[in-house]
Amino acid sequence: MGLENRQRRKAFVGSNPTPSAKMMGFFRMMSFSFSPQPVLTAAHEVLLKTAYHDFQHQVASGAIACLNMPRCRQALDHPAVEAAAAHLKTGKTIVVVGVGGSSLSARLLDRFAALSFPDAHRPDFVYADRIEPHHLAHQLAVLDPVHTRFLIVSKSGDTLETLVLTAFLDDWLAGHNVSLAQRAVVITEDTQNRLHHWALSQNIPVLPHDRDIGGRFSFFSLVGMLPALCLGLSPEALLSGATGYLRSLSLHDALFHSVAWHIQHEDKSTHVLFTYAERLSDFARWHRQLWAESLGKDRRGTTPTVGTGSLDQHSQLQMYLDGRRDKLFTFLVESYGQGGPTLSGSHPLMMNLSTPNAATIYHAQQQATMDVIHERGHPTRVITFDPLNEGALGAAAAHFICETILTASLWAISPFGQPAVEEGKRKTLAFLGGL
Repeated sequence: MGLENRQRRKAFVGSNPTPSAKMMGFFRMMSFSFSPQPVLTAAHEVLLKTAYHDFQHQVASGAIACLNMPRCRQALDHPAVEAAAAHLKTGKTIVVVGVGGSSLSARLLDRFAALSFPDAHRPDFVYADRIEPHHLAHQLAVLDPVHTRFLIVSKSGDTLETLVLTAFLDDWLAGHNVSLAQRAVVITEDTQNRLHHWALSQNIPVLPHDRDIGGRFSFFSLVGMLPALCLGLSPEALLSGATGYLRSLSLHDALFHSVAWHIQHEDKSTHVLFTYAERLSDFARWHRQLWAESLGKDRRGTTPTVGTGSLDQHSQLQMYLDGRRDKLFTFLVESYGQGGPTLSGSHPLMMNLSTPNAATIYHAQQQATMDVIHERGHPTRVITFDPLNEGALGAAAAHFICETILTASLWAISPFGQPAVEEGKRKTLAFLGGL
């Protein structure tokens, strides 16, 4: 019997048996199953119920800025945002200059758009997110200075990599008699930080980074929604998907059971997010930062790692099956049906397989991997997307942000800030003599 048929738990078990059609949109897009079902001690269950109730109230009141969808819509509706998107789209290539949360939202949207709408006309996205000499030299060698535009993102406006990369790009463009000022848009806090001050001095358009939203939580802010506009995606669909999920928190138990699952298995050292949906491969990397920087504190937290099916069946699966029993697994899967390429006839290399359809073969690989991992005793969670569209992507981002914040509450740590990382930043500046 397949994993999806064992102890399957639907997302909807809320007290209201007849949610509205709008709320049911979330349940159609995402379903959750756990094997085995999460089981908490009585004391932990009381704590989780109390924290969950408080969290719902915070979300409903708009107190959590990164989950305040009206606030995100208001920022998006500013005329300067549409003008910035139009300006960036005049280029054949858009370079996103930023690190961590300043670029990971754009990366996941880029991957999703490229595979969802392969025939759409859009600029190519390139990511300037490290100062490694060979990588930077290669980017400068292949970029077209005339037809490239630049989206420069830093919440604080003082991120070393972002400032240094922008300086190198500015110098490189000047060497080609091209002005960065005429080709760039900046997103940063409206403070007198270095990036903000420099951008204004160069007459570069500056869009405000919400002061109450940290970089890794900024998916629904301009940091994510401006790239979405440039990629031809619908920010409204992304925000609506999140809104539907957040409004339905009292109608389903997906979040409650997800957090219970993490609490029950806190003794595990590693959480593997395994994607059997290529359009979500960079979503998994976005989640890796969200979870690691938010929960890796006070000697607590599970280390997030990423697996891509079926590719990593040939690189990581041996460790998962025969290594230490210190892992829990989340599988992100897409319901393909009979979609995708199908052979026009029989072929001698098909190993007498019963189907010529790529989706059916891929699903068999996915199901087999989930089954053998479960059979080795690893706790598993499966999140199925049907369909996987912009609304579902917005709902998924909202879910994992909620899951991170609520889990932090139960572990009695703050999900915001990354104090250990700041120590490394200070040492770097000390080595370089910078301020």
